[in-house]
Amino acid sequence: MVRRNRVNTISRLFASLTGLVLMLSLLGSVAYAVVRQYQTADSSLKLGMAVALDVEQSKTVSGGVSYVERTSQARAAQTIGVVVPADQDVFEVSSTSSSTGFVQVASEGEAQVYVTDINGKPGAGDLLAPSPLRGILMRATEGAKGIAGVSLQDFPEASAETVSYEVSGSQKEAKVAISGINLDVKSTTKASSPVNFLVKTGQVLVGHDVTALQVFAALVILVLVIVVEGQLIYSAVGEYVSALGRNPLAAKKLRSGLYRALMLALVILVTGSAIAYGVLQI
Repeated sequence: MVRRNRVNTISRLFASLTGLVLMLSLLGSVAYAVVRQYQTADSSLKLGMAVALDVEQSKTVSGGVSYVERTSQARAAQTIGVVVPADQDVFEVSSTSSSTGFVQVASEGEAQVYVTDINGKPGAGDLLAPSPLRGILMRATEGAKGIAGVSLQDFPEASAETVSYEVSGSQKEAKVAISGINLDVKSTTKASSPVNFLVKTGQVLVGHDVTALQVFAALVILVLVIVVEGQLIYSAVGEYVSALGRNPLAAKKLRSGLYRALMLALVILVTGSAIAYGVLQI
């Protein structure tokens, strides 16, 4: 009976891990939550740039077609989202025949966006707003308008490129870094301190950027493993003590069975930890 319970416990563990992996696969296939198609007359607009409604251009066109352009601090209040690839898995709320001048804009969900360190290097959980560079976001200042969303990772310095721009109100040029990061589009709530701590801990463990989803998934796996470990060890020790009380002469054989159960528990712990680590490496 105890052996059967042990087998059932292990089966539940692997069933739970399989379900978790399938859930992560489904979540990973949805890159953006809500996407709408707009037209643009901005020839410098690129994938990953934040955009604002081009009110003046939209007024000149009949048929209710909305135009967008690279966002700026002057257009901060009209910022609506981020330009994303047309071939992503999305939930489209509006669509028009794809042609030159049309772009897909993510207004909610997760997207890759360009950011600059003009206002300091953004970190995971920082609010992002339009910067002096059109289409590029920066860490938001207190009371900033046009919050585009929340950064889901620290500024990746390794992939950053240095560019020059003219400082507003002067003839001077300054050099800044630009890189792409993951953004929770249109979210205006900073990530909580515990979330930041867990994300940073995961980054330290694997040596590269990880998302909050990866960290939480790894934690769920570890919790499942610990629960199964507790059940398995409790069952094995209980069986050993009970059997030893009934038949003290079989102590050697009973210890052998206990050691096998403990070795199995160790294998499950190592396997579960490896799976959790693998989730962080995805």
